[in-house]
Amino acid sequence: MVICERTVNPLNITMEQEQFLTAMRHWVKTRAHTNQDIDPALFTREVAVAEAITMVNIAKQPESEKEFNA
Repeated sequence: MVICERTVNPLNITMEQEQFLTAMRHWVKTRAHTNQDIDPALFTREVAVAEAITMVNIAKQPESEKEFNA
């Protein structure tokens, strides 16, 4: 994958890196929503995997339940 927003020297990232970035975004949004500290040192590989699993589980929920987990 290439991040296309950079016209000069585009940044190539792997699918795994993209998934971890998406998981980190979800983690940050969740922590901000619940007024928890956002310390990058807390975002480990294990946390990334757990966040990815959470995201998949939320995606599988019926739309009516998603409103309560947003």
